[in-house]
Amino acid sequence: MPIETHRQTESEMMAACRRALDKRLAEAPQLRRDAFTVPEPAALALTPEQQERRMRSLRSCHLPSLYERPRHEPPADSGAYVPATAARLDADMNLTDGARRCARRIIEETYRRDREKRKLQVTVSYLAKGLRRSARTVQRYLRMLEREGYLRIQVVSGWRSRLCIGLVIHLLDPVFPRHHRQKWPEKRGKPGATKESQNNRYIYDSSYNWRFRTQHDPRSRHYERAAWAEKCKEGVFRALVRAVCASDDPPNCLAGGKC
Repeated sequence: MPIETHRQTESEMMAACRRALDKRLAEAPQLRRDAFTVPEPAALALTPEQQERRMRSLRSCHLPSLYERPRHEPPADSGAYVPATAARLDADMNLTDGARRCARRIIEETYRRDREKRKLQVTVSYLAKGLRRSARTVQRYLRMLEREGYLRIQVVSGWRSRLCIGLVIHLLDPVFPRHHRQKWPEKRGKPGATKESQNNRYIYDSSYNWRFRTQHDPRSRHYERAAWAEKCKEGVFRALVRAVCASDDPPNCLAGGKC
């Protein structure tokens, strides 16, 4: 007659292990039994303000924020794009992310408007509106890009007001990859037609800002940024010279007595 063998189930095996563990804990010395027990934490001596802050942190530290960033409408698909740029622009640690974004916006506008001369007539307010930054921040971006050798900026002076009416930004070689440093690829157009017959959407002479039309006047002058800064200082220096020369102390005359 065959002998039937009983196979323990998983629950029976776990119960047997539990009984063996309780037996070993009962036979262990008091020091070892204390090692298996978790001591109760000491009470915190907190002020009511600290206790209120602690409870507020426990209630909300693992919850999602109630004040998320506001959502905006996605931009329209205009078909505009940024042409190929050098990886140096992204790898340069001397530039901020805002300066790189400003450079890409300038490259995009230049590629659409004047890809032959690679220069862009623009105002700081136009870039500030496109980047959603303040004018001072955009000026800091431009100064940073010019310092690192990616752009060359000229200030345009109006022939009537002699004030700054805009900027002319020239793209330099470090911006472009090697295969685009000589020129950008030709724009697709009507095959067999001359350049004058192409239906270009953007005409550079009649730009988006009416003030740039005066730049094509021969009386308008272009200044480098450092030269324009010196020109702006001349009025303050002349006022200082007149103030010193009008004093009762002739040796302090800055113009050598010729004012």
